[in-house]
Amino acid sequence: MTTRKLVRSRDHRVIAGVCGGIAEYFDIDPTIVRVVTAALGLFSLGAVCAAYVIAWLAIPDQGSGQTGADQLYDRYGDYQRRRDARQSGGEPDNGPADTFSAD
Repeated sequence: MTTRKLVRSRDHRVIAGVCGGIAEYFDIDPTIVRVVTAALGLFSLGAVCAAYVIAWLAIPDQGSGQTGADQLYDRYGDYQRRRDARQSGGEPDNGPADTFSAD
């Protein structure tokens, strides 16, 4: 018996891979999960949307193993380091030119 792990799908991803990951975990068609999620979303007054966001934040990605919260933290941490360098008089923030060259 193999151990299954709930992860956000890379193969069946439309928005963040949550529905695809749930479908792979339960071994059902991802379209069914998406239709059920959309139908429930129409009648739940935002509860399903909130649950989707929480699932995105908590369930790790199939490829990288990072959760959505990890990805947000990585992005915010980079922003914070650049902001702190600007405020402390360190290297100027050149935006994308810091990491990409036009050569």
